[in-house]
Amino acid sequence: MFCSDLALARRWLLRCWQQSSIPLPGQLAHRGLSLGLVDDTQRLCHGEHAQIDDVVRRQLGFRLARLQQHDNPYRALMDQTALEVRAELLRKPSADLVIGLLGGLGDQLQFISQLQGWRQERPKRIRLETSPNRLSQLERTLAGHSWIELGAWTRPLARYPLLQLDASAALWSMGVRQHRRWLQPAMPIAGPVQQLLCCWRAEGRGDAFSAWSRSVPLSEVMVFYRSLLQSGGWQPQQFIDISHWQPWEQHQLQALGVTLHDPSQGDVLDLAQLACRGQVLTIDTALAHLCAAMGHGAMVLLPRFADERWHELLRPDQCYHNHLQVILQQQFGCWQETLKAVSKGLIRQQHLGSTHESWFRSAAAPTRRHG
Repeated sequence: MFCSDLALARRWLLRCWQQSSIPLPGQLAHRGLSLGLVDDTQRLCHGEHAQIDDVVRRQLGFRLARLQQHDNPYRALMDQTALEVRAELLRKPSADLVIGLLGGLGDQLQFISQLQGWRQERPKRIRLETSPNRLSQLERTLAGHSWIELGAWTRPLARYPLLQLDASAALWSMGVRQHRRWLQPAMPIAGPVQQLLCCWRAEGRGDAFSAWSRSVPLSEVMVFYRSLLQSGGWQPQQFIDISHWQPWEQHQLQALGVTLHDPSQGDVLDLAQLACRGQVLTIDTALAHLCAAMGHGAMVLLPRFADERWHELLRPDQCYHNHLQVILQQQFGCWQETLKAVSKGLIRQQHLGSTHESWFRSAAAPTRRHG
């Protein structure tokens, strides 16, 4: 699967499904959608190819429902009664609603954007509890939002009345499907773009294939930076790279003059202020969700078969649609042609002396949808 030969990757995965004599591991079952095998994944859910357990079956059903833009994809995860029980917790007028946050930083930023849409309809104070590390990242960002109290986990996750996914499902069933801006950005620099903030590498949280499919390899990143430098319109000091590179990779980038920044040395508010200094180019990672949350324009590189949630997030009524320009990978496993198009646009913008805002509007107009 870790190659640019899509046909080969698909044949290998289908053979694994067909020849398996035991229930498939969850990650191997999920890989079908990551390779664009929608019909085969549907057949897998209906018992063909190999057996999968009920949890994986529901997860795949949810992903398929999202991809096919069903009215309420969360019904694949839980029945209507379970949805109503969770929705009732959100409807209660009491002020002691506690939600346990899970997932990556991007997932949590996205969830808060959904809560902002709900809050404008039903003002209510809530408490969000997360890991100690995430608390330190988000604490200052949420300090000015009196309707949210943020704290560390106070109980085992199984004992929370509502977890993040439960709350999202309940909000969806209540008709709250809009993600809104909730973070006030710093004032951007006036005039032509002075900085390009880039994030090229995803961590994947234990899922190596997800990290690989979303990330851009160093060789292609180096070609991209060099093309901008050779144009004469960009200088090395304008590039800020926040990717988690290996030491030998860092050495090559620094030799080119690229400034490397470790976002773990600050919190989300520090990263937001850094993003507002100019243009943002990022893969599908927390930086994209942060830009949508504060209404700052960004270009987002999505792999050929991107996460299904982008179908929802890019609807016209979402803050993601209004502020992010999605650029779809042209060839599975390869970013070369995609980055050529991005570099041409940035070179043209710099030569024309366009402001960040006017250039973003013209570039975002023909936004492509993935799928």
